[in-house]
Amino acid sequence: MEFLSPAESFKLNGCYLEITSNCNLRCLHCYNESGVLHSQIDKPAFMSIINELPDHPDTSITISGGEPTSHPEFWDFMDELKKKKFGMVLVITNGTYITPEIAERFASSNAAIQLSVNGSRADIHDQLCGRGSFDQTMRGLKHLLDAGMSERILIRSVLTGFNKDDMVNLLKMTAGFKIPQAEIASLSSLGRSENNKNNLYLDLLEKSELTERLHSHPEVADLISRGLKVTLPDDFTGACPLLTGVTEEDTKIPLTPRIDSSGNVFLCQLFTDVQYSIGNIYESSLSSMLKSQRLVNLVKFFQVGQNYMNKCQSCIWNEHCGKGCVAIAVANGGSVQDTDGCCRVRTKHYVSELQKNRKTLVPQP
Repeated sequence: MEFLSPAESFKLNGCYLEITSNCNLRCLHCYNESGVLHSQIDKPAFMSIINELPDHPDTSITISGGEPTSHPEFWDFMDELKKKKFGMVLVITNGTYITPEIAERFASSNAAIQLSVNGSRADIHDQLCGRGSFDQTMRGLKHLLDAGMSERILIRSVLTGFNKDDMVNLLKMTAGFKIPQAEIASLSSLGRSENNKNNLYLDLLEKSELTERLHSHPEVADLISRGLKVTLPDDFTGACPLLTGVTEEDTKIPLTPRIDSSGNVFLCQLFTDVQYSIGNIYESSLSSMLKSQRLVNLVKFFQVGQNYMNKCQSCIWNEHCGKGCVAIAVANGGSVQDTDGCCRVRTKHYVSELQKNRKTLVPQP
């Protein structure tokens, strides 16, 4: 598809902002290895970022880390966000620093909370996040609930070999707290998760079958019928929406860039290598990055790479496949000509769809 100029192709829809790399935990699955680096976004940079985002209900901003509440200016940042008309302000936290006083401050803010909980019991969660972390997180959660925050909490768990048999219990625990949303997410092959892959990773087909069982599990269905919103992992990524191009003049691709704690700006959350950044907020503004030749060159580089993927040339699905996630591809193989590793589940999906279509088209006796 045709790629227009950056200003015509993309619209800034918000950002995923890692305000600090500092963290009190060393979770085995952490994609950005929080706690290793010692960098953080300062107040002038923070103000520059949020002032460039559209002050509109369609805009969303996610505040992450590291552990964002460890940033010395965290509450100054939250006060500035209260002045904006952003539709969503989400803070991702492990909850271990949340006291009754902090919970009350969150309750008076305009923020929602994504709480990282990776098991329904300490012996499961602590394998990923460290001894004693479950009890600390549950204590923080209790303070949030006591402050009346239940409707603004999302419980998020990353699916791993440690907790794969605990997901139904985790969802039941979430519903028991009267929390309306739970998300079970796929494990990314980035950061510390890559170093601990033997213990953490599920085979792609095993993950796919597990997700299918959760979809059809009677207790999960009952929880959903009673109001719990459940998000389960996708089997695979189709086509990257940032690379499909724009063919209509009035259509722009929404862009929610990741900004790391050193100020590097990436097209999405899954890019981590600085060579794939579109700039740094300490050197240029977000708006200038969206108009830059660097962004054009990067998008075209990814597009060309996907057109000439090595393993795709002899694949029967080549003309129909969206080629998946280029960020995962470069993280896994280090090349834009490598796949994202999800070819087996894509094949399973395409075969299933083909069989459905054949049953529809062939007259039944």
